Amino acid sequence: MTEDWETKNQTCRRKIRIPFKIHPYRQKKEFSCGASCLLMILNAFRPNEYPLTYEKENSIHREIKYESADFENGAKMIEFLIKRRFRVKYFYYINEAIINSPPPNISEEEWQKYLKEFFETLELVKKQGAEIFTLSNNVNEALNQLIEELEVGHPIICEIQPPRSFITHSIIIRGLENCIFLVMDPLASNVFRRIHLNELKNSMQITYGSGNIYGWNFLVIITEQQNE
Repeated sequence: MTEDWETKNQTCRRKIRIPFKIHPYRQKKEFSCGASCLLMILNAFRPNEYPLTYEKENSIHREIKYESADFENGAKMIEFLIKRRFRVKYFYYINEAIINSPPPNISEEEWQKYLKEFFETLELVKKQGAEIFTLSNNVNEALNQLIEELEVGHPIICEIQPPRSFITHSIIIRGLENCIFLVMDPLASNVFRRIHLNELKNSMQITYGSGNIYGWNFLVIITEQQNE
């Protein structure tokens, strides 16, 4: 059973690390943070197949972006990994009360296209073997689950909402120490960053700059690969 938040808040003070090294890479394209996170993790498993190059970043980005925009689709990131025989878990919460209301700077038509493509792809990856979990509307429980995945050595790609931004951003979470998450941010000048638990809790609540919380999500990459 998932421990309550107060208990987890104490256990987060110990040191947790994923059991392998991820080399840093800074994204070269404007909207390719998800592709860059995938590239760093894939490089850790298959360095010859996935060198840390712009060509690979761009190739991954083209495969996981929305058809109608340059933004990346989290469900397509899952599909990308499933095709390459990785076991994947995806945890998400969607605020049903406002999900059909488009965020600022996005038209109703474009937003509905995004939602349609996301949910159709999510249904597809479920059939392909991805483990999909719906989270409650309590962000503390989402953090509990995230920490549990770190404890068993799984790297995590988490979507966050940068301050004063209308778009979201992807980072890798690779460890935890004294309530500080160890992350890799492909957009930062120093890819290796430290984010306090409370900062991550706030930034993983996606608003698209609207002031309303649309939800939160994170992708867990199981270190073992599927059998051929």
